Amino acid sequence: MVRVPAGEPSEAVLGDVDSDHLAVEEPLEIRLGYGPLENRRQHPLAITMRTPGNDEELVLGFLFTEGIVEAVEQVRSVGPCGEDPGVNVIRAEIDPDTSLDLDRLRRHFYTASSCGVCGKQSLEAVRTQ
Repeated sequence: MVRVPAGEPSEAVLGDVDSDHLAVEEPLEIRLGYGPLENRRQHPLAITMRTPGNDEELVLGFLFTEGIVEAVEQVRSVGPCGEDPGVNVIRAEIDPDTSLDLDRLRRHFYTASSCGVCGKQSLEAVRTQ
């Protein structure tokens, strides 16, 4: 590993007491499960970059701050989508009695980033280019 303190590169050994710590950042797709219990639907809501961990809490906070839910009781469950929890997709099951205005949830804005993730609505949209 090479460090560049004060502009001067120097070799560093991993595991040293003063080693730098790195944070991993990965995309997370948030999906909503909604509608009557006998006919649930899914809507890709947003994609964000985050340091993995506490994804369920992150999604609950997102739903609340975006005004999608007003109380935690409106969320039936939050968890990994599919059988592989390492897929970086979390689905929040919204109570059937909670009304959703899906048009209000669509975001129409221009965003640029070097990785191409910001502003995308789903991981599939990231992979298409």
